[in-house]
Amino acid sequence: LRSFFNTTSLLLLLFAAGLLAKAVLYLQIAGVAPTSVSALWDLSGYEILTTKHVLGQFLRGLFGWDPKPSLEELVAYLGYLMIIGGLLFWERGPRSPLANTAPQAP
Repeated sequence: LRSFFNTTSLLLLLFAAGLLAKAVLYLQIAGVAPTSVSALWDLSGYEILTTKHVLGQFLRGLFGWDPKPSLEELVAYLGYLMIIGGLLFWERGPRSPLANTAPQAP
């Protein structure tokens, strides 16, 4: 059961990071947020990775994929993954099912 929830938590984490990156992109398009580097790389030459292909549409819809991300999009995506993912998956010590039992009377 733990592996199921870890997997779904990871998928939700990637989904939320993609939403944040897309929000940054839309703010840049609107002129509200500045753009220092407009495209870090350009993978639009690969048809399978563009939004014209089914795989590109799936990646864009689920994970916020962009074949030409800006620097701010990448920083938002990776920053969210590192900060929230670190807080989510950081182990705070051994988890024992007996750790939460009531104290015994002397």
